[in-house]
Amino acid sequence: MSDLQTKLGSGMNKLQEGIEQGKMKLQVAQEIAQLKKGMQVQMQKKAEVLLEVGQQVYVQLRGNGVNEASLKEMIAPVQEFDVAIYQARKRIVELQKQQGEKATCECGGPLSINDKFCGSCGKPNPMLAVENEGETVNCISCNEHIDKNSTYCPVCGIKQSGE
Repeated sequence: MSDLQTKLGSGMNKLQEGIEQGKMKLQVAQEIAQLKKGMQVQMQKKAEVLLEVGQQVYVQLRGNGVNEASLKEMIAPVQEFDVAIYQARKRIVELQKQQGEKATCECGGPLSINDKFCGSCGKPNPMLAVENEGETVNCISCNEHIDKNSTYCPVCGIKQSGE
């Protein structure tokens, strides 16, 4: 009788562990979906601002010339969108790494932790970029932590001062 209780107890423990793992995976999947949705919203807002800037440049070129000051004002929120998009992508990669999942590239191609580049589009694997924890400095424009040897910021694209 005791043997039966032990087997039944261990079976129940395994079942409970499986349920807990399932809950964790579901929570991570929900967080990833939420991050992706937020990223899409930010990308849409960025596209709208860039479209408006393009239209203003066209109107100004057709008229009396380009007014840089007004264009710089219009472009100011784009950097905030870029930072939000970058941080969401970074968090998604971290969550996928935690679960040992295969990640997907921006183009939709499958990536694994061992891939250096995407097989579909050739872009570097973002999961490897997260692992690279060398010396960092703050970007001169967006203040994001970037690799010390970076010529350009991967978040906002601004050239860093240096050689």
